[in-house]
Formats: sequence, C-alpha cells, structure tokens
Amino acid sequence: MLIISILLLINTRIIQAQTQKVNEECSVTPCESGLYCVEIKDGKKKCAACDQSTLNDLSGEVEKCCKTFGKGWTPESSQEYQDVLAADGRVLVDVFDKMLENAKKCKEAREYREDKCWKGGDDEHKEAINQIKESIERMSAHKYKMISDRRVYYGSKSYYDSRLSTFKSKSNLNFPDIDQKLSIIEKDINDGKKVSCSDIEGYSNDCERCVDAGKDLLYDGFSNSTDKFPDEYNTIYTKAQDLLKRAKALLETAKSKNLCN
Repeated sequence: MLIISILLLINTRIIQAQTQKVNEECSVTPCESGLYCVEIKDGKKKCAACDQSTLNDLSGEVEKCCKTFGKGWTPESSQEYQDVLAADGRVLVDVFDKMLENAKKCKEAREYREDKCWKGGDDEHKEAINQIKESIERMSAHKYKMISDRRVYYGSKSYYDSRLSTFKSKSNLNFPDIDQKLSIIEKDINDGKKVSCSDIEGYSNDCERCVDAGKDLLYDGFSNSTDKFPDEYNTIYTKAQDLLKRAKALLETAKSKNLCN
C-alpha cells in the first residue's frame, strides 16, 4: 500500500510538472487545473484564467474601445483630431476631452481583460497598456500646450471655418496706407481745407466690415473671450477698430465744418 501511494504521488507530480500555466501554449500539453485552453488571434492556443466565451467578449470590448489608437496616439494618426483640424492649424478644444475619455476606456478594457483572463498579462499585454498610458500623457500635454499657445478654437468646425474665412477676406486691407491717408485728411481738416468725405466713408466702411467679421470670429470661434483670441487675429481686429473710430470722427468733423468736397 505504501508503495502504491508513493507511485501515485510521483505520478501526480509528473502530471503537474507537465501541465501549462497562464499564457503558456496548450496545443499539446494541458493546462493546470482551473485554467482553460483558449484560442487566441493567431490561431494558437494558450492557457487562460477565463473560458473562451468570456475571452471573446472581453476582447471584443477591447477592440471596440481601442480601435482608434493603434500603436499609440499622435495628432497625425488620430482621425478624430484630423476631423476638427481647421485651415489655420487650430483644433476644436472639445476633441481632447473626447479622445482622453476614449483612451481611458481603452486602458480600462485592456486592464480588465488581462486581469480576468491572463493574471495581469504577459509582456506584450503590458506593453499595449503602457502604450495607452503614454498616449494619454501625450494627449494631455498636447491639450494644455495648444490651449496655452491659443492654438484651439471653440464651438463647431463649420462655424469656425466660415467665420475665419470671412474675417481673412474682410481683413485683407492695407492698414498702413489707410492710416497714412487718414493722417493726411486730418491735417487738411485742421488746416481748413476741403477733403473727400466719400474717401473717408470708404475707409470707414472697409474697416467696419473687418471689425464686424472680427466680432463674429471672436464670438463664435473663441467664446467671445479676448483671453482666448489669438494675437494674430486680435492685432488686426484692434487696428481695424482704431482706424474705424478715427475715420468716423474725421467724417463727423468734416461734415460739421462743411469741409466735404
């Protein structure tokens, strides 16, 4: 009886030594007790802590949540980012929160599957999770840099594209030339000379159209906040406002002094 018991114990240890652990192939050698021999993507079979149905469900969730990330996020590789990228290189600020939320869902889906089926996962699984972590870090850093540099817009892409196009069209003015012409007109008025009020009105109208387009861009593209308004647009907008104010004042003075040609 003692000999039989010893033989049984030896046989049990041999069987245990020949079984496979989690993440080890089980095409030939069976898995340890409590594990499942499941088929993975490349057709190989490996031992897992969950059954095939559970693995398939969890892998489907990973595919759904992670399909936009590939081997890591960059602005160039993200279709979501490219879809809201405007002609001036600015991007809709809301896209960052959307991408970050999706990235976190992807990370959570991967971590849950690896914990549930692979006891934390092998090096490949861990590297995939690490890539998502790095993507989240890159997104966050890019978001705050773009906001800090005023390289984002607010609202909707269609509105922004429209307002930006109109502003660029209406702001295509020779401001130094207008400034010089108004200075000459101002001197002539001060000297009591006749001036062309139609010219003054022309400068006023051009600047007013630029100002109106700037107001629309500021309101619809930057939440009506001068703190968010890029310097390249604010400089033009402010200059147009100043020249408009001068032109209107000169026109009023010329008319009041009866100096219009």
